Amino acid sequence: MGIMGLVMLAGPALGPTIAGLILDTLSWHWIFWVTLPFLLFSLIFGLLYLPNVNEIRKVSIDAVSVILSTIGFGGVVYGFSVSGDAGWTNATVLGSIIVGLAALILFSIRQTKMENPMLNLRAFKYPLFVLGVFMSFITFFNMLSMLVILPMYMQMSLLIAAFTTGLILLPGSLLNCVLAPSIGSLFDKYGPKAVIIPGTILVAIGYALYAQFGTETALWMVVVTHIFMMLGIGAVLASVQTNTLNSLPKQYYPDGIAITQTIQQVAGAIGIAVMVSIFSSKETSYLASTANELPHAAAAGTSLVFTISLVLAVINVVLSLFIKKPN
Repeated sequence: MGIMGLVMLAGPALGPTIAGLILDTLSWHWIFWVTLPFLLFSLIFGLLYLPNVNEIRKVSIDAVSVILSTIGFGGVVYGFSVSGDAGWTNATVLGSIIVGLAALILFSIRQTKMENPMLNLRAFKYPLFVLGVFMSFITFFNMLSMLVILPMYMQMSLLIAAFTTGLILLPGSLLNCVLAPSIGSLFDKYGPKAVIIPGTILVAIGYALYAQFGTETALWMVVVTHIFMMLGIGAVLASVQTNTLNSLPKQYYPDGIAITQTIQQVAGAIGIAVMVSIFSSKETSYLASTANELPHAAAAGTSLVFTISLVLAVINVVLSLFIKKPN
């Protein structure tokens, strides 16, 4: 997982800097045109050389389960996504979330009654797996929203260009990328607590510092704080996922991976929607009382978002105390 983290984190490490350069020199459309050749290469290379190392099992695709899961996850994510523009009391927002939750409940009930379920929820009977899922949800909720809000803060409050924003985020992301294999080795040598607990503490410290940022914050402070943050995230992400899967019997590995990946994607989507909504709401209320103070309004919105993230990060610190190596 540590070596995989090295590769997987290389994209997020270089992405903001390259994207900033594209945005400052070309139109935003080129963000997608530049990505296209890499996607095509991955498709062709995967078709030619990617072996199937998993055990092949004959399972039937249950149409009802597919429909319920699509409505469920789609409804919840859509409801949270449009809440920023429509407001939390909007009928479409509330209706989408309620219908989505109802579909997920029906989906879960159906899975527990099927002999070969589409998503085997029996994995949730293992406490360490449940603990890992909760920690992953909080981590992705906070992390992906942070990667959206932080560049907004730097460009709106500190008034710096997109490319400069990417350069400021680069040291922390690169360091996280390079240290990923070492973090994996520490996990193997000393166990999950020795890596995950310090990681969650570093993340909490990072959010505590982020919450203090204003319009006069020095750029070096942003760089140092982001290094703390990414070191903490690097220690938590792969380690929690490894320990979460290790807590399951081997036959549940595919189900455990499916559940954790789904939770992570949903958490990230909801996190971005909720935090951007809170940011915009605070910014709007600040501007209503103080005219022509957009940088200060953006800083106020950022501070509120990262204060909420700090609370969630502290919850993760507490949860990490219950982490242990599975038998």
